[in-house]
Amino acid sequence: MPKYRLDHFEVEDEQYLPDIERIRTAFATDSKIQRDKLVSELRESYFVMVIDSGDGEGYLAKPGDTYIATE
Repeated sequence: MPKYRLDHFEVEDEQYLPDIERIRTAFATDSKIQRDKLVSELRESYFVMVIDSGDGEGYLAKPGDTYIATE
């Protein structure tokens, strides 16, 4: 996760997918303490791939900085 702490980090799709799979695997742990530590770390990491609806530019963002419009 350290590389995803940088706010202007670029990652290739071939690198991103395995990283997300490792996050999913770690989240599936039986340990609530470890899962809580992971969630805390993820809140401060730029790992969510988003597309700006204004200019169509893709970038990585923190989970709390994203917005999905719904009805």
